[in-house]
Amino acid sequence: MPLNEKVSLGEYLQEARKQKGISVDEIVRETNISKKYLESLEMNDLSVFPGETYILGFLATYADTLELDRNTVISIYKRQMRIEQDAPIEQLVGITPKKKSSAPQIDFKSLGIIGGILGGLLLLILIISNIKIPESSAGTVIHSDKKYHYQLTELEKITKQEYYIGDTITISNGNSLITLELKEMGASKSLQIAVNKMNYNIKERDVLNIDSDGNNIKDMGVELTRITDSKIFLGVFILKEDMMVKTNQSAGTIQKYQAAILAENELLSSKIKTRIDMKLVAEATGFVEFSADGSEPKQFSVKKGMEIPISFENEMTLLLGNAGAVKIMIGDKAEAGGSMGEVNKSIFYWKNNQGQFSLNRAFLK
Repeated sequence: MPLNEKVSLGEYLQEARKQKGISVDEIVRETNISKKYLESLEMNDLSVFPGETYILGFLATYADTLELDRNTVISIYKRQMRIEQDAPIEQLVGITPKKKSSAPQIDFKSLGIIGGILGGLLLLILIISNIKIPESSAGTVIHSDKKYHYQLTELEKITKQEYYIGDTITISNGNSLITLELKEMGASKSLQIAVNKMNYNIKERDVLNIDSDGNNIKDMGVELTRITDSKIFLGVFILKEDMMVKTNQSAGTIQKYQAAILAENELLSSKIKTRIDMKLVAEATGFVEFSADGSEPKQFSVKKGMEIPISFENEMTLLLGNAGAVKIMIGDKAEAGGSMGEVNKSIFYWKNNQGQFSLNRAFLK
């Protein structure tokens, strides 16, 4: 399908789907991706997705289903994200106002009179505008001085709120409190932010990694999503590295992640901690991302019949899109990835219970 530089991501996907004569409901049945997510992609509404990893996974699956080049689809997404958030939609999609097909016939004398009147009005407007420009172009930054409080389980709410210089954000993390103070704007869309009284400078789209609980481990990320005029948009999330439980961790250590755990299953027990050889078996179309023992995350778009071997000594994090499409095999033991259409994240780790080891899977928010 030819690529128009002005076409948006949603228009590109929608046009490709319609050219093939496929409905959204048919795509849902083929990919097991929730209709809400598919419609959001075609409507360019990416706010419903928890993060970019989910968007990229669903785009790759959607592209494969429509027999599109996934790299082209991803490049359209990346290009669209680089465009200013506050650009007019007409500019994004290349719409220009329609010109009238014909103009009333005016003789040159009348045209000259009208032109003179319009010229005078234009000059008057410019004079008035120039008088007001020093006030409006000074780029006055709005100060708010509001206070916002969130629990660690409510981080997604932070991304939905717009903030201003002077605002304070506090996040309750068990017995500790993380305080973010938005201090002042800098050049090139940068922001000075104080985290628990420590000052940092962060640019738009950058991520600041912080230690939220004073254990010298950077376990939380603060992203400056964008700055529009005086409005500041942030994202706060738990870092994958801190979610990975370390060797011989017990229930006391995993307790620090308790606020993020939805449920936990014991998969097997052993007198000694051994290397785990696992296999993910795809039974339908889905998306997989995993990191074993702190390695770089690996991502896959999977289809029925595909198998992915995974080995780890201590821990492994697993992110599944359309979790019901994946079956987890450890030897002869089978574990369901989740439900069809579900997106979930979990940690597999060895737990030491007074000398008896168990391999557990903890589901995270």
